[in-house]
Amino acid sequence: MSELDKSLVGFHSSFSPGEQVTGVIISITRDWVFVDVRAKSEGIIPRQELERDGEISVKEGDEITSHFSHQDSNGIHLMVRVGGKDSDQIDEALADAAASGIPVEGKVAEERKGGFEVTIGSQRAFCPYSQIDMHRRDAADHLGRVYSFLVTEYADGNLVVSRRKLMEQEQQGQIEVLKERLQVGEIIGGEVTRLADFGAFVELGGTEGLIPMREMAWKRVETAGDVVQPGQTVQVKILSLDWARNRISLSLREAQGDPWGKAENSYHVSNRYHGKVVRLMPFGAFVELEPGIEGLVHISKLGAGKRLRHAAEVLHEDEELEVYIQAIDIEKRRISLTMENPQLGRTMDVDGAALTVGQQHVGKVEEIRPFGVFVRLTDRLVGLLHVSEVSIDGAVNPGKALWKRHPPGSEVTVVVKSIHNDRVSLMLPDSGDDDSDEFREYLSGSQDDFGSVGSAFDGLSL
Repeated sequence: MSELDKSLVGFHSSFSPGEQVTGVIISITRDWVFVDVRAKSEGIIPRQELERDGEISVKEGDEITSHFSHQDSNGIHLMVRVGGKDSDQIDEALADAAASGIPVEGKVAEERKGGFEVTIGSQRAFCPYSQIDMHRRDAADHLGRVYSFLVTEYADGNLVVSRRKLMEQEQQGQIEVLKERLQVGEIIGGEVTRLADFGAFVELGGTEGLIPMREMAWKRVETAGDVVQPGQTVQVKILSLDWARNRISLSLREAQGDPWGKAENSYHVSNRYHGKVVRLMPFGAFVELEPGIEGLVHISKLGAGKRLRHAAEVLHEDEELEVYIQAIDIEKRRISLTMENPQLGRTMDVDGAALTVGQQHVGKVEEIRPFGVFVRLTDRLVGLLHVSEVSIDGAVNPGKALWKRHPPGSEVTVVVKSIHNDRVSLMLPDSGDDDSDEFREYLSGSQDDFGSVGSAFDGLSL
């Protein structure tokens, strides 16, 4: 490419009425601002358009964006805004704006029948309710605000303007950029703009996407307002893009991570968990174990043998209770729950020894750890009595308190609480259970320094 060709890159031979023009200010006089717009002639803007309270708001060397009005022997006439002009200039400027689609600047003065009165320089215009915004908002939100408008009608003394048409034009340009940038599966940030019965709309920087109610949270919610509020910034995952209909489906819950992804390691058959009743049905009760993970206690497991017609006869919503997992299907995301330990009374072979869940044994304390006591039941079998099974409330040093209560070598009467993968969980007669965070960390296998007996119980779940 020759030097001449290079110099002509970006050179404009002509402009269309209303076309957006960007250039660099090269000179400012008493009446005019001259702009290099890479054309044969210079662009000229009335200085008054760039003054605020008598002070010029730009300087030489600044880049400025304006709109093409017309061209004559004086140069390329540009307009930044219509407003603040003398009355003898405003009519001509508004006529140019109406003909060329150049934005005008006006202040929403007051509300009147059917819309708003807008002051543009010395003129008063009318903006219908439907044209003040792309979405319905309280009228009071607009009063006193200064906006840019398009002139949609200017004849016989009638001046009608639309802010919405200008917003739609700007949005279309932003959408073209978003088409190149947004991808399905991507997690992006946005601002909640409005709530509806079916979800929440989120501004994505040029267009809106919808979070349907089912995608608001992993737990069940009644309204979108239970989770988000207008003006709130959120992270969302893009589920689908339909540019033909300008519809974007979003998920708030998937951006936060799927709780079922860790369910296989967190929930085990026969283990006891704390939950809350979230729904009562004729066939049973749904119990939330954590947001996004629910299990069903079938009606046959309620009533202690009494025939029930509805779960509401024995339970109520929001009731907290202890449940056991009877069966779990990670793939189908289903958990069957029961109110009673399903292992109770079952005899199982554990490392060659027959153990019955619920049966008492006299064992010998073998090792003390901060999270519990290891008790030898037979020559080959050791069980774990978790610290929550022992009454040491308020102890500063749990390990020391356990040592004093059950010193190594002493005998202790225990009950087989549950058996999981040949690991035996114990409890004291008539005691409850409540696993601590430290103990759950041990069960997850993240701690590996518990010695030979501790290592034998790696992965234990109670």
